[in-house]
Amino acid sequence: LLSGGDPTSLVILEIVLYLVAGIRIFISLKNFFPFNLIFATLFLFSPIYFHTTHYSLNPNILPIFFLLFSLYLPTVSSITKVTHFFLFGIFVGLSLQIEAAFAILFLPVAMIYFLLRSLNLKQITLFLLGFGFTLIPQAIYEFRHKFPMSTLILRQFTGRQDYLTNPLPFDLKLFDIVYNYQE
Repeated sequence: LLSGGDPTSLVILEIVLYLVAGIRIFISLKNFFPFNLIFATLFLFSPIYFHTTHYSLNPNILPIFFLLFSLYLPTVSSITKVTHFFLFGIFVGLSLQIEAAFAILFLPVAMIYFLLRSLNLKQITLFLLGFGFTLIPQAIYEFRHKFPMSTLILRQFTGRQDYLTNPLPFDLKLFDIVYNYQE
């Protein structure tokens, strides 16, 4: 609405948010001087982000969620209101619902960050409750349909799932994925 229908305005917005997130990373890690510069530089020169957003009508909204995550994580850990932790947990859970392949990293990154910042147990518990709140629809689906996704994951880890019609143990699957990965 603000752009008058110009599809390139979304790309411009994503680039601006991306730059703001890079500056925010640099400032939030100011106590770790060489690390903050290296991390912010690597983040800003990340080819994956530009690869996912070089289309003006990009249907993948995860880069915006990643930028918001990068901006909100340092902020929420410095706020004393516990409701922010619950809302941040909901945000991380919704990111997981949008694209599980990359957003699955948000939970462990947030937990490690919270533990390094020495947050109290109440704040971490509220974050996990907010995250768990977003998993309720998946839990209902699992119960109604006799746990198809849980069974699939367990079969992957136990080696009972066929991999391209050949049963492979989990360690050989990992080796096959790493060995045959081509860009």
